[in-house]
Amino acid sequence: MKLMALDQEASLGMVHPTISIVLRACLARLEESGEGEAEYRQRTKDGGYRWMSNRMSMIRDNAGRPHSRTATFAT
Repeated sequence: MKLMALDQEASLGMVHPTISIVLRACLARLEESGEGEAEYRQRTKDGGYRWMSNRMSMIRDNAGRPHSRTATFAT
């Protein structure tokens, strides 16, 4: 398993512009409920796009504050 640390804006910058609104809504749900799921087109290294399916979970600290996110991707 590969762990990556990307800030949210950097992550959204890799998503097709027409989908970023959908992904932003998914991230807001993730903050509220602790779970999120989205399908979107992500930019590849060669500049093209590929469809991704992403299921996310929020990990919170003992005080209930967001600590980190986990994600499972499928292409």
